[in-house]
Amino acid sequence: MVTVFVIVLLLFPLPLLSVPLLFMAFPGVPLAGRAVVNGASGAVSALAGFHP
Repeated sequence: MVTVFVIVLLLFPLPLLSVPLLFMAFPGVPLAGRAVVNGASGAVSALAGFHP
């Protein structure tokens, strides 16, 4: 049971991290959209306890 929890904990941030990277990969995306995505991912990271 603990193993499943650890796996979920490790895999959960991956989609959150890939979203800003995806937006940065396409220069046509408006800066405001990028700012919202980066802000949201930053908020999620802060809530999750990740402090780079």
